[in-house]
Amino acid sequence: MNIIAKSNDMNVRDLYFYTMNPMVEKMVDRAGETIEMDGWVVYDGSDSPEKVRPILCVKTSSGTYLASNSATFVKAFQDIVDLFNESADGESFTRFKVCKGVSKGGREFITCMLD
Repeated sequence: MNIIAKSNDMNVRDLYFYTMNPMVEKMVDRAGETIEMDGWVVYDGSDSPEKVRPILCVKTSSGTYLASNSATFVKAFQDIVDLFNESADGESFTRFKVCKGVSKGGREFITCMLD
C-alpha cells in the first residue's frame, strides 16, 4: 500500500484505522450531509500494479471513518486541499458536504464541496 497524501503526521496505529479498518463506512451513504473531519488519507487501494485506484478515507470529528474510491469525489477533495494549501490566509480545511449527482449517461456519482 502506498500513501499518496495525508492531512498531517500519523503513526502506524493511525494509518491502520485509515487504511485497514474493517469498520470503515461508505462515503456514498452520507450524501447530503456535512462532514466535520479531524484528518484524511489518500492511498493506493489497487488490486494490481497496472491499475491505480486512489481511495480517500476521512476521520470525522466523532471518530467515524468514511471512505470513497470514487475518482470524482477523490479529485474534488484533492482540489479543495490544494486550494487551501495555496491560500495565504491560514484557514484550515475541516468541513465538506457530500453531494450526489447523475452523469449525462444516467449514472449516479458522488462528489464534495465546501460547506
